Amino acid sequence: MNKKIQEAVSFGKKRNYRKAVEILLEVIGKEDIPEAYLYLGRSYYALGHYALSIRYLRMFLEKEPDSAIGHFFMGRSYMVSGLVKNAVPHLKLSLKFYPESAHARGFLGLALMKLRRFESALKYLGEAVEISPGNRRVFEIYLNCLLISAIRKFNLGELLLARDMFVFYTGYSEDKVIPYVYLGMLERQLGNLDEAMDYYNKAIALSPDDELLLLRRALLLYQTGHKEEAESELRKLSIEGYTDINDIDNKKEERFLSIKYFNQKDYKEAIFFGREALKKNGKDLDMHLIMAESYRVMNQFTFAKNHYLRAFEIDRSRIEILYGYILLLWQTEEYEEMLKELYKLSQINPDDPITEYYTALVYCKLGYDSSVTINALQEQIRLNPKDPFLFRFLGEEYLNSGLESLAEKWFVNAEKLLGPTYELLVDFIETYKKTGEDNKLLKAYDNFFSAGYFDMRMLKDYILLLYKKKKFKRVIRESERALGYTKSIKITRILANSYRLTGDFNNAVILYRSLLRDDPENTIYLKALIYCKEKNGEIDKSIELLESALRFRKKPESSLFLILGVLLYRSGNLEKAAALFRENISKFPQDWRSYKNLGMLYKEQGLEDFAERFLTEAEKRKK
Repeated sequence: MNKKIQEAVSFGKKRNYRKAVEILLEVIGKEDIPEAYLYLGRSYYALGHYALSIRYLRMFLEKEPDSAIGHFFMGRSYMVSGLVKNAVPHLKLSLKFYPESAHARGFLGLALMKLRRFESALKYLGEAVEISPGNRRVFEIYLNCLLISAIRKFNLGELLLARDMFVFYTGYSEDKVIPYVYLGMLERQLGNLDEAMDYYNKAIALSPDDELLLLRRALLLYQTGHKEEAESELRKLSIEGYTDINDIDNKKEERFLSIKYFNQKDYKEAIFFGREALKKNGKDLDMHLIMAESYRVMNQFTFAKNHYLRAFEIDRSRIEILYGYILLLWQTEEYEEMLKELYKLSQINPDDPITEYYTALVYCKLGYDSSVTINALQEQIRLNPKDPFLFRFLGEEYLNSGLESLAEKWFVNAEKLLGPTYELLVDFIETYKKTGEDNKLLKAYDNFFSAGYFDMRMLKDYILLLYKKKKFKRVIRESERALGYTKSIKITRILANSYRLTGDFNNAVILYRSLLRDDPENTIYLKALIYCKEKNGEIDKSIELLESALRFRKKPESSLFLILGVLLYRSGNLEKAAALFRENISKFPQDWRSYKNLGMLYKEQGLEDFAERFLTEAEKRKK
């Protein structure tokens, strides 16, 4: 291992990662050593600079694509950056190249769990536990995944497998209510009422104030013949609808529980009991509505739509079904269908203000002519003078009509009431892009990213604007972030130029070298690389690099020979520099710069006649 890299690793072990980064950047600036990129990526990861970590790990993997550790750290960096999908292929490759790794399995399992691929996650986490049984952190993640998988199996009706999973979970985590509740429900469905009672008792011991749990136990007591005890339990509860023990047999328990859980905003439980109630009575309109609303709130729109449609089949006249369905169509952006339903609502209730309100918004979404949309929105604002959503929609209609100053006014009004929402921040950006007000546009971009939002297209546009305004330090900050999420030659070039223009020649060298590797005939990259290496105090290496490039180039330009001649001159090799300028004159006789450089060199050597001749020729050819 390179001594400098060893020194950086030593600082890393002491948790002095900033010093490690400093050394590794110096190493990479002078030598293209793959190992240095790996340690640099790991050091940036330790410092919490995940975008830079990803960038340098990517550069390492371009050189060492079969590195298990490189893919592992790339996967980790993507995960902490929130790019879990990007992490999965790298973690799988890490396992491919090092199958015994418990760490890679653990992180892959966690990534799959975050992506809700629970069965695959459970497989990898289980393998990680087998390889490294003492790793408590991995085991806890495994247990969490096991619990989620057990609940999913229960909901799918795979009761025996779910029971085994819940029982295993409780063997290692006895203080959680959820598994005991599900075991109680499960055993009750299997007809094992005594076992169900035991599990409900354990759940209640952990959550003694949960009235719905107590109600479940009371109902189970009644079912198992303990009527007096059940009656006593029920009297202690303040649950509306259960006051007479003799009335229990006539109650629809699942229906009641579904309503109660829905009112408590426990939508998963509301769905479970609603589903059970519908098995007994598939035409229970209220249950379909509860199921539809619960699914809608949980963003499971396909299921929600199905229950709304079933509700319509039962009773088309119930206006609350139509309200809920219209709201669902708004969420799913089915605006044509929504407009049809709004028309139906207007026929049922012509004076309903909600109809006209949403109709105005839908006109905008469907791209109706601005004369229609603006009039409709203005009328709604007259009726709802403090509605920020109407303000924003009106602003957008003005913006689409080319009335940017009016648009800005309404966006400002909306922001006063709503605050800086994602939609409004984007609206301001689009407004100032159209008006060409760069300073306001910069501020709008600042506000967008400061609020924690991320959009790669916007980030690239922001970087281009910053570069145009010569705000190079901010260009560097944002470009470093962008390159952690995407590989962009344009942004890499802008970042390299910004490093160069701010005097960070070492970082500039690293990027120009990378750009040149992808485009070896690019003269601009080569010139920039030579310039930065010279500024970095590496004039001899600059000469060596340029001589090598000229040997292999198909059609080397005159300017490259001139740069080499200047470098030779600056390094003190005057004879070689003079010979190169003379050779360039013979190859490119029209380039006046060769004559001038040779004339200046002769003048410095005291050869006045030669100097005068070439300087005169340079002036003549310059014209």
